[in-house]
Amino acid sequence: MSPARRSLVLLAGALLLALSLTGCSRRLGWGVVLWYFEGTEAAPVPEEEATPDGQDTGTGLEAPSPERVPAGTVVPVFIKSNINHTYVVENPATRKKAEVPVWKIELFRRKREAEARAREFEPSARLYAVALRDGLVLRDEPRNLANQVYRMRRDQSIKLLAKTEGEEVTTGGKPLPGDWYLAMGEDGTRGYVFSNQLRIYDESEGPAAGAAVSGPDPAADLDLLFSRTWRPAYFKTMIEQGRVDLERLGPQFGIFTDAVRRQIRIEYPGASRFFNYTNILPQADGSFRFEGLPLTLRFPDPESLEVTIETDYGAGTHPFAVFDQDIREIVRREELRRANALARMIAEGERFVSDEWGALTISRSGRFTWAAYDKLIPEGIPEYSGEAGAVVLGLFPGPLLAGEWDGGLSLFFDGGARPRADFVYRATPGGLDLQLVRPIDKEWSVVNTLSEPPLSIRFRRSAN
Repeated sequence: MSPARRSLVLLAGALLLALSLTGCSRRLGWGVVLWYFEGTEAAPVPEEEATPDGQDTGTGLEAPSPERVPAGTVVPVFIKSNINHTYVVENPATRKKAEVPVWKIELFRRKREAEARAREFEPSARLYAVALRDGLVLRDEPRNLANQVYRMRRDQSIKLLAKTEGEEVTTGGKPLPGDWYLAMGEDGTRGYVFSNQLRIYDESEGPAAGAAVSGPDPAADLDLLFSRTWRPAYFKTMIEQGRVDLERLGPQFGIFTDAVRRQIRIEYPGASRFFNYTNILPQADGSFRFEGLPLTLRFPDPESLEVTIETDYGAGTHPFAVFDQDIREIVRREELRRANALARMIAEGERFVSDEWGALTISRSGRFTWAAYDKLIPEGIPEYSGEAGAVVLGLFPGPLLAGEWDGGLSLFFDGGARPRADFVYRATPGGLDLQLVRPIDKEWSVVNTLSEPPLSIRFRRSAN
């Protein structure tokens, strides 16, 4: 290359460099600031490092600048970094560039669209909130039982985007004070939150400028404990899945309190405890400890309660939930389901026989007799169990077995200590098929597997 040509190339390169350092000449659009940001100055980015569709190689940053850009401000947006998940925007007050997380900006192609959104956003633009206790959540709908999408820590701030209509929240049959808001967490996750356990503050004041943030409100949370009906959380799961286990669902299970006598009783399968207490102390993590007792309560949300027993009988954490349904009606419906299932099983006859497994008779009253079942001893039925007992259709095939078996049943023999044998069953045109359910095969009343080797029994229906 000749000296003249080399000089020309160097001059062109210098001109391009100078043009790139004058700023971003191409604008991606206009943004509305959803969460304030500090006016950190960003170095000018050469135009060849970014394109309007947001593909770029990142940006360089200079020293921080103290200027704050408040929520609700309309700013020009120049670049989107898909690597850093940021926009490069311009602070309208200082004309300096700043690199901002994309979730803090709502982008529009035209300035008038951004200005219209800013006017709509204005009532909530400066409103933030801080969680008064650990475990508050954002939900995917404005109702207490909606799915959780974000969990807050105590003293954590969130951005309130808009007040909205939602399901009424009550305690003790009375509405709780507060409103539903569409809000945004510190990572940009959006969801709905009820404001009863939030401290709302203006951006210009900060969380400490209003009433002091002092952690959970003991009176409010403990009112939930004493005024609502708490049952094991699995009650709702059983009902939703149509698998009601009457050995674990009944009026005897729950949390029962007496605020006057300062007593609390916890009834959970495997955890039956009674406590007299003197004081309930709020803890830094938002939980409540019963002074001098191995007992702690925590409210993940107004509809949920976790009870931790630290020692002795029933040690562990047991989840409870607000439950207002009529337990007696639920029990009645399940008993009716079982009676109907039994009626279908024996509709063509009550007696079933097998040359190998003996003779089984099941009556509509829920009683059975089983003669000559010797080959099932001792794996299937313990020795000296007797020949009669009660049949209970209280087992449920899990997802892997539901298509193959009609249901599950338990035989409670009258002999000895009322030994029990569990089976899945399938009614056939000519009889009844059973397969032994071992303890390892089931979780409570749900039969998830049938372990090897299978113990299968096939009966034919008999008129005699």
